[in-house]
Amino acid sequence: MRPVNATLAPSVLALISANFAEGEERTHALAYYSMVAGAGASLGLVLGGVFAELLSWRVGFLMNVPLGLVLWTAARHRLVETDTHTGSRQFRR
Repeated sequence: MRPVNATLAPSVLALISANFAEGEERTHALAYYSMVAGAGASLGLVLGGVFAELLSWRVGFLMNVPLGLVLWTAARHRLVETDTHTGSRQFRR
């Protein structure tokens, strides 16, 4: 597992736990996350090998730019900013 994944997975799981209520809704969110993470890890290795074999290993670096732009655009349209000033700014004991 790459270092980025080591910090990304707990962050995503914490966001899912915080934003989805207990029960069936959270179960569906965790199932979708597990499905996408597993498929992405497997498919990414295979596609990376195919692109490196057919084109060049440099394509792996160039693929991140358009994919990042698509995901950034989708996130700006789909995600809603939350209010950060609701609640206490002190740590709980």
